Amino acid sequence: MCSSDLMAMSGVSFDSEGIEAYNALKLSHNKQFLIYQISDDKTSIRLVESGAKGADYEKDFLPKLTPNKGLYAVFDFQYVDKEGKQKDKLVFFVWCPDTAPIKEKMLYSASKDTIKKALVGIAVEIQGTDHDEVDKDTVLERCERYAR
Repeated sequence: MCSSDLMAMSGVSFDSEGIEAYNALKLSHNKQFLIYQISDDKTSIRLVESGAKGADYEKDFLPKLTPNKGLYAVFDFQYVDKEGKQKDKLVFFVWCPDTAPIKEKMLYSASKDTIKKALVGIAVEIQGTDHDEVDKDTVLERCERYAR
């Protein structure tokens, strides 16, 4: 699928490098998380960072969710369910903090479907505007609720 097939009504496209990185994470679990941002020229969603396998959710990932900048992210979330079974879910984050500029929040919101359609296999979606909405317990609860 070429990036021109993945363009939001906002005019923002999702670049192929970001799709390839997601597919590698999904198939080989070679990274713990991927961070995507809309480029400065507001034309594309680009992979800007990845977290090494084994990166900690609270220590390594949450600090990436800063108060003034929106982003999209995928985290390979591992947990033990109520029956004691090891599980993992691919969690998609839309981070649009309340303190981000309004135009940026609107652009991230308008472009979300472009990236989400390309990320086949996402189990849980979390939309966060502050850290209470993305804390580990909240994500765990959502993963357990949507367990298959």
